[in-house]
Amino acid sequence: MPKTNEREMSIIDFIGHQEQNLIGGIINLQKDLWFAAELDELYRYLMTWHRIHKSKELLITALFLDAHKSYYNSMLNFLRNSSSVALMSARRAIDSALTAYHLCIHPEDQPFFSNRSHQRYKEVFWNIKKYIKSKPNEYPIARGLISVHELASKWASHGTVEALMHDLEIEKPTKEKDGTLLLNYSEVLEYPDKYMKYYFFFIYVYHAIHTIFWKEFFEKKFDIKNPEYEKKMSNFKLRLEPMFQKYSLDKA
Repeated sequence: MPKTNEREMSIIDFIGHQEQNLIGGIINLQKDLWFAAELDELYRYLMTWHRIHKSKELLITALFLDAHKSYYNSMLNFLRNSSSVALMSARRAIDSALTAYHLCIHPEDQPFFSNRSHQRYKEVFWNIKKYIKSKPNEYPIARGLISVHELASKWASHGTVEALMHDLEIEKPTKEKDGTLLLNYSEVLEYPDKYMKYYFFFIYVYHAIHTIFWKEFFEKKFDIKNPEYEKKMSNFKLRLEPMFQKYSLDKA
């Protein structure tokens, strides 16, 4: 989608471009779209088989559902060429995963999650990323998500210099016309160089989020383990790793 200034873009134009991008995004992925579908199956299976046995499990389950919903929003907005919005959803999912991670280890803190005035809430939940980051040995499988959370904060979730420079462009004045401040309503990611890198980045992030919920909660709560599910998780990770390395975002 070409860059355009605000005077040339209406809400109707924007909606139309978004839907065109969605169709184009699905076409771009073709055979690799199965990664998104299979990861979704891994998420959905856990709620199909798990039953809440105790009231204390309700909050963790709600956080898991929130992360799963954020996965849908990330994938949808990525396909619409709105990678910044996709990254914002990923940041929320990471918040949910880190909160659940802490509550699985420290269930005694559950009562404070709904009490913003409590000192324990301010210490732990007010900035869960900062709290988890300060204790890397206690939360080892969260390390990769910390850097993604910080990336999302810098480039998507806040009005930072980095975020503004990503979305804005200044067209210098000429003798014929004045300069113009242009806004990217849609972030064009060239296929395959950047498009596939962002795709597998989001898949990898949400796979890491799924891993936290599985390892710290669901795996311990299942009365009967399903070997086929564990096999499917293992196979998915084996197929994802080489694709993530091949399309590393660091090389973009």
